[in-house]
Amino acid sequence: MRDGPEAAAVSAAPSALGEADVLRFLKTHPDFLNRHPELFGALSPPKRAHGDGVIDLQHAMLERLRGEVTQLKDTQRSLIQTTRGNMNSTSRVHACVLALLESPSFEHLIHVVTQDMAQILDVDVVALCVEAVEGDVGPAPPRGVRILDPGEVDHLVGKGRDVALVDNALGDAGVFGGGASLVRSAGYARLKISPRTPPGMLALGSRLPDTFNPTQATELLGFLAGVLALSIRSWLDLPE
Repeated sequence: MRDGPEAAAVSAAPSALGEADVLRFLKTHPDFLNRHPELFGALSPPKRAHGDGVIDLQHAMLERLRGEVTQLKDTQRSLIQTTRGNMNSTSRVHACVLALLESPSFEHLIHVVTQDMAQILDVDVVALCVEAVEGDVGPAPPRGVRILDPGEVDHLVGKGRDVALVDNALGDAGVFGGGASLVRSAGYARLKISPRTPPGMLALGSRLPDTFNPTQATELLGFLAGVLALSIRSWLDLPE
């Protein structure tokens, strides 16, 4: 047996609360649930006995209401999370646009797209692509610009479409080069630079399979591609 200070400490330790203790507490604090209404979501409403074969509609309605409240809270949390994600994406695209507009030269513009844009947008790979022109033996494209086979932009983006989002897919080596092995989802945006230029494309790649998916809105990526096309057209002094 224990004696001395240790025994006194054991005897002074509080015992587990029982139902009688809870009832006594609530009776002496009748406003407790008013001050803590969040407990109603965790409590089960009592069933009333009506005899065999009789359904307690009030209990059923309360249970359904609790389920609806839980679903509403889940929807609210999802909406808040989506809104925050959209605001973050919007801020990143705006930062990219400012970087494009502040470029002091065409070469720096290409550098922003191929070197800086991935970090600004929090993706793994960014590629600026243009289709080859059959029989063209003109000067080589600027460093960092990838050359695609004729018709490849339509193949990746889709004919008549400006943006395509692809999830759970391996990166295209022709688009992302050495960074293709990292890519598990991608966003492709058509670049409408000028009638005098071959089709172009801005490609974003992420190592996460759900960064881009076809259910997402494409306005921001389309807007970024539009600003990029306009910037290229202005630096090269090309007609619309």
